[in-house]
Amino acid sequence: MLTSFLTLIMTRHRGRENAVTAPMLAALCGCSERQIRTMVRELRRQGHPICADDAGYYYAATEEEYQALQRQLDNRAKDMLVTRSAVKRGWLRRTGKLILSGEEREAKQVEVFGIQ
Repeated sequence: MLTSFLTLIMTRHRGRENAVTAPMLAALCGCSERQIRTMVRELRRQGHPICADDAGYYYAATEEEYQALQRQLDNRAKDMLVTRSAVKRGWLRRTGKLILSGEEREAKQVEVFGIQ
């Protein structure tokens, strides 16, 4: 299915002007939208510049489209790292494993001991 999906997107949906929505791709391929996202991820990992934006999915046809995909992927990666860091910091705070500054330590004592 991956090979036929790649052939479809490379031949019929090259360039943003030929973008196709996930529901339409799913109908064309006879699979779910989740499977479409999985195939897109796999093909990107194989080096294929498959773009996705509000127009839909398409194979990059220009340098500008390729660069837009790179920016999108960079932004998603940065967002995930920010989220990961926040979750880690929250976990460490809640489990007492984070070394707090003096002001933060006082606030934690107030919270723990119910000091008003």
